[in-house]
Amino acid sequence: MRTRQPGEPLTLALIPSATVEPVIMVKESEDLARARTLMELNNFSQLPVVRGKGSRPVGVVSWETIGRSILEKPDATLADCIDRDAPTLGLEADLLDAIPIVGDSGYVLVVDSKNNLSGIVTSADLGEVLVRIGGPVVLFERLEESLRRTISNLKSSDRISRADIQRAIPNSPRPHDGPHEDFTLGEVASILMDSSVWAKTDTSYDRSTFKESLDRAVALRNHVMHFRKLERIHERTLEELPRIVELALKVEKASQSSPPLD
Repeated sequence: MRTRQPGEPLTLALIPSATVEPVIMVKESEDLARARTLMELNNFSQLPVVRGKGSRPVGVVSWETIGRSILEKPDATLADCIDRDAPTLGLEADLLDAIPIVGDSGYVLVVDSKNNLSGIVTSADLGEVLVRIGGPVVLFERLEESLRRTISNLKSSDRISRADIQRAIPNSPRPHDGPHEDFTLGEVASILMDSSVWAKTDTSYDRSTFKESLDRAVALRNHVMHFRKLERIHERTLEELPRIVELALKVEKASQSSPPLD
């Protein structure tokens, strides 16, 4: 599974089951007994069927197609049981485009740039990914928005300047006097955690302790949004994330009540 780069669309290639090696499949010329055995051993509801020397899919065989074919023809072969209208998408297909397809059929075959079978994504695979990113994404958005509002409060009341922002994120490619909405979560966290900026928030919370939590939250966001495997430390941060957001909101509230500088 490759890593998603910042700004890159969410694609099927980011789902582990879309790029498995080896892909469990059967050739169109093989016996139905082999297909049934593979499905039993792997607890599959459907199994990709490919043709020829390569691995270009011609469809899938499922318990439903097997049962229906045997009812119509007791000596049905594997070829008789293939659903040749199996939904198929490329690895770089947008994840959002796959949702209704998987919702209708329960799966989608995934092919690479040469139209060879790369994997199969089921409803369970898709659901696991969406659940994994759905909840944290909402919290990350709330955290990012709160930090931006805090910086906006400080900037609009002249408690911090463009120079303060430039000092906090000197290597940012974005204009330091540009819209705060353009800054990333990591950048707004760095701005707020600058000692001079933090001093203007009029809060009694400890900067270094909150900074450690924010740093962990930024690292967690990168792992979640890039579909990287979460380590134990990330799991702990995921549990802590709602409390980090809550504290950020309290800091934001404190920044609203602070008087402007003379």
